[in-house]
Amino acid sequence: MNILKEKIRDDKFVSVLWGANSPDIVGKGWKDGNHDGVFADGEHDPGMDPRRLLHLRNGFMAMQAQEAKSVDFGVRVPKASRTWIQHLSDGGVSTFVFPMVNMKEQAQKAVSLLLYPPDGVRGGAGSMPANCYGNDRDYYKQANANTCVIVQAETPESLPNLVDIVSVPGVDMVFIGPFDMHITHRLGFRTGDPELEATIQRRVRETRASVPSARFGIMEPRANKIQEWRNAGFSLFAVPVTVLIDRAFAQHSTSLAQFRGQ
Repeated sequence: MNILKEKIRDDKFVSVLWGANSPDIVGKGWKDGNHDGVFADGEHDPGMDPRRLLHLRNGFMAMQAQEAKSVDFGVRVPKASRTWIQHLSDGGVSTFVFPMVNMKEQAQKAVSLLLYPPDGVRGGAGSMPANCYGNDRDYYKQANANTCVIVQAETPESLPNLVDIVSVPGVDMVFIGPFDMHITHRLGFRTGDPELEATIQRRVRETRASVPSARFGIMEPRANKIQEWRNAGFSLFAVPVTVLIDRAFAQHSTSLAQFRGQ
């Protein structure tokens, strides 16, 4: 059972820690208790290959085994690569994020790579970590239903195509990437442009009015903006690890202040 997928489907508030690319960060995200998912980023970390990502995932699962918590481990892949998808899914990853999806054909390819026939083209294996090396007899019956597919809309081209993208069978959520969305709108290397945010919210409202089952997520480090996005139809909110790191840095700096002048 993919609990994160069920929460997305039920339109419940979901929080994920984004960019958990080290065992320490994964551990903090899990112990924090405020997140429904911990996502590693295979797109922007050149040192992250399937082997390292699975090492993070296995460490995460070991922590899960020590204490009952329903926290999912997801991976953003650098592209819709059959090799990447096969290795990660066979290794036990069941929640995937695909970047730069601008049209339904790209969303269809992402879904196809993750699902077994007749819904997709994923290849099977008799023994692999995902099916407990052949001991999970029901794995293949449930694998497609337990796979969560999240595609990212990050460009001006993607916004007019949201209805088509969310209508692709197997797409569980469209995740707005605000940083690249601002860059591709020629707004510079920043986020928070009021006009663009209003445009995104309008497009999402229109899409959900047309396709009520559509689900949306966004990267949002500003806690005071969550309710605004929620009102616009968003349910998943990603918190970048930089927020956690900055908070820890600020706490550390404050603790050091007492020693100044000694």
